[in-house]
Amino acid sequence: MDQPIRRIWNSEGWSSVLLIILAALLAYGVLVPWQGLRWDDWFWGWTAEVQGADSLIDRLSEDRPGQGVLLAATYSVFGNQLLAWHGYVLVVRIAAALAFLWALRGLWPEQRMATTTMAVLFVVYPGFLQQNILVYHGHFTALILFGLSLGMMLRALKSSRRSHAIALTTVAAVLTALYMLIIEHFVGLEILRLAFLWA
Repeated sequence: MDQPIRRIWNSEGWSSVLLIILAALLAYGVLVPWQGLRWDDWFWGWTAEVQGADSLIDRLSEDRPGQGVLLAATYSVFGNQLLAWHGYVLVVRIAAALAFLWALRGLWPEQRMATTTMAVLFVVYPGFLQQNILVYHGHFTALILFGLSLGMMLRALKSSRRSHAIALTTVAAVLTALYMLIIEHFVGLEILRLAFLWA
């Protein structure tokens, strides 16, 4: 390995990312081949199979329009292939933890060990216990959007360039609107945003 690649590979950032991925694989990845459908997955899977993936948009249009569009789009890609669904949900779980880590590093950039530990705990337990793949991939997608929104807000506050701060704030606001369209009861996460602003 040449010197620049070795420096990147040995960097703390990559170590944190690999630790998060390893925790997710050990907690959930090893079980992927033996997983099936749970709870609401049966209803949404049956609806998509019998009435078509687009019917999910109509069924969720009143309270979770973003989740309907997201579920229809992902079902169109994966269909009823459970192994692909479980692999995809594992990837979005990891992405949510990485977005959370990025947001935490925006608040506490020097606290590498603490922020990595929080992200590892988050990838194992993101605040809910159910592991429904059809329904909860929307939860993880909303958590990705929230983490990115939070991280952008924090970086906008620290930016010395006004145009940069405005751009980051605008994107953060759009991501916030999108995650609330997916899961409306995640609006409570905005309390965490206030706590981050206070800190």
